[in-house]
Amino acid sequence: MKNIKVITGVIATLGIFSALLLVTGILFYSAVSSDRLNFQNASALSYQQQELGGSFQTLIETRVTINRVAIRMLKNQRDPASLDAMNTLLTNAGASLNEAEKHFNNYVNSEAIAGKDPALDAQAEASL
Repeated sequence: MKNIKVITGVIATLGIFSALLLVTGILFYSAVSSDRLNFQNASALSYQQQELGGSFQTLIETRVTINRVAIRMLKNQRDPASLDAMNTLLTNAGASLNEAEKHFNNYVNSEAIAGKDPALDAQAEASL
């Protein structure tokens, strides 16, 4: 009779530990699953930030280039070399403006993230 109580106690203990192991396994799986989603969202957000930042930086470069052209125009430089340099700068400004537009379109067309406010995209689009 005493052996039966000991065996029953051992089996009950094994059952409790098995249940605890099952619960911790389920909790671990749910944590890994949510972390995977968080990493995917972080990757998408990083891409969006990179594209929006690239667009902003390229727009700043375009503004600086246009300011350089405006300064040259204010100096009334009429010699052909100066006019060629201004045309080159304006061509470069147009190219960088196209690059900024490409970055912004990549940002707008990137994958949507749950919880992202669509009004932010509309506001960014309106600021163009």
